[in-house]
Amino acid sequence: MLVGFVSTLKVRRCHSVNLGLTLFGLSLLLFIASCSPPTEVIKTSNLTYDANLQKSLTSIALPQNNFKFDYFISDHGYSLRYGFSLVDESRGTIVIAPGQSEFIEGYFELINDFNQNNYNVWIMDWHGQGGSDHALTDYNRAGTNFKNDQDDIKKFISQIVVYEDHMPPIIFAHSMGAHILLGLLSSGQVAIDRAVLSAPMITVKTGLFPHGLSSFVAGFASTLGLGWWYAPGNNEWIDDINYAANDNQNTSDSERSFLKQKWRRSLEHTRKSYGVTLMWFNNYVNSRKRIFNSSVLPNTKTKILMTIPEIDVLVVPEDSLKLCSKIINCRSIFYKGARHELYLERNGIREKWLGHIYKWLNSK
Repeated sequence: MLVGFVSTLKVRRCHSVNLGLTLFGLSLLLFIASCSPPTEVIKTSNLTYDANLQKSLTSIALPQNNFKFDYFISDHGYSLRYGFSLVDESRGTIVIAPGQSEFIEGYFELINDFNQNNYNVWIMDWHGQGGSDHALTDYNRAGTNFKNDQDDIKKFISQIVVYEDHMPPIIFAHSMGAHILLGLLSSGQVAIDRAVLSAPMITVKTGLFPHGLSSFVAGFASTLGLGWWYAPGNNEWIDDINYAANDNQNTSDSERSFLKQKWRRSLEHTRKSYGVTLMWFNNYVNSRKRIFNSSVLPNTKTKILMTIPEIDVLVVPEDSLKLCSKIINCRSIFYKGARHELYLERNGIREKWLGHIYKWLNSK
């Protein structure tokens, strides 16, 4: 779940209000939007789920016998969970970089698809998400440090992932994962042959608040030490017994729309970092600036395929298309009628999308 700066207050214009009162008003707005204190932390997880969950999920959304979990220690000192699923006579290795608030369990169907097409698959939970350690005392709050995440994915693909026949890695990165990968490519510190970016998080949609104002508020709050506050429109995950398929605006598939909801009902660690904080948004803004200001990214040797959905409530599709046009080795495909989570879309869109990916991977 990404940030949505949705204002619930009507602000009256008053030309006599000075800067101090303006800043006070912004602080008050932030306080109203987020006033719950940090509570507890969850660190452990494993592949266990109750029988009801197993019955409620289709077999394609469950792991195969060849899937394994493990952990590695980040260079920043925390534990990160990862998983891998290997096949005989693989044609290559795909590394999956998930999006904001996501968890490995939500990618089992895609992992199975890649395995069936003879790719070994490796996937990592970002710091603060899924089975990985969480930095804040309240595990519900997302406080992503994008620079550290770049270090983590770099270590994962260079030291943890095992490649057959020295074949170069293929990265599949969704949303925030694509943002982190672009940040890494902008630094020029990693060699990646190909990268598929799904609904890349170039620019976050901020609702009624303009992106610039949202950036200022997040930066100001973080400077005051209030970065752990939820961004307006965000909170911890709360189960909704009346949850319906159309409540999930990230996919148009009536069955897959329940996938993450079912996992979160069953496994507590899948609820980590559900709510975006002002710290998260401020870190995203700074990371975004580095991507746009990079002189390395436009000339990267990594071949990039951007798959961009038309109906995206979380990120701005036009900005993804613009960035791709500035990168010499980037190709984009625009999917009309598709939503943010292409890997969970209805079959008509999803199969077309996967077909484009496989065709691109097989091309020279």
